Amino acid sequence: MHVTDILQGSALEKEDLFLASVNTCSMCVFLNAAGSKESGSSDVYLIDKECVLGTLTLKTMTFAQRSDNRGVVRGIDVPVLTDLGNDSNVQFLDQTDEDDPNASLFETQAFALGNAVSSSIVDSTVSSIYADSNAMTLLGMLLNLGGDSAGSTQDLYCRIVQKPLTEAPFNTFRGGSYGDMFVSVLQSDGFLCLGLYRRFQPQADSPLRRYVITSPRYEFRLKSDDLIFVLLPSPAEPEMSTIW
Repeated sequence: MHVTDILQGSALEKEDLFLASVNTCSMCVFLNAAGSKESGSSDVYLIDKECVLGTLTLKTMTFAQRSDNRGVVRGIDVPVLTDLGNDSNVQFLDQTDEDDPNASLFETQAFALGNAVSSSIVDSTVSSIYADSNAMTLLGMLLNLGGDSAGSTQDLYCRIVQKPLTEAPFNTFRGGSYGDMFVSVLQSDGFLCLGLYRRFQPQADSPLRRYVITSPRYEFRLKSDDLIFVLLPSPAEPEMSTIW
């Protein structure tokens, strides 16, 4: 049974965050208040003012070590997820990263680390499900790694693995395009490629500095040392220890 406690206060005030013992939480979520004055502003940079300020306030805090050793001491170590109404405001969440200010949300460090989510993601997901009912099955498999997500009488399980580009059936696409590989292995083997794990090789002319590249464009070129994140069908429910 889950117990919900509601404390009066503001996430912008350090005293209230201390009172909530936010340093002991599994995840601190800053939600964008749809009815707030800022959310109705015509200035897109003000839409997420309170969420961004709350996130930055928490990062500057220092907590006393508890007698039971629970929680963290530095606010920057508290796991945070910030809800953004405008994608471009992700640039204000961390002033120390090296992201290109013009990079899309999906190419930023905050999104790659799971520290930021945008309402546009939810909107696009709902639109995809409306246009294609199979998207709900796929989403259920990604979230639950199987189960009766689409009302089917048969459970469909899956597992996410990393496959090297040197291994069949991927080895024929070294130096080729991600799109050709995606289509081929899906049609021939039923493997759904989710993205790439690429070595960190900084380049001055590239805004992409992520280890994980999710759903690359069709013509994206593959390198011989790339690892592929693949969703594989599984006849039985996978053990949690073998998923990753």
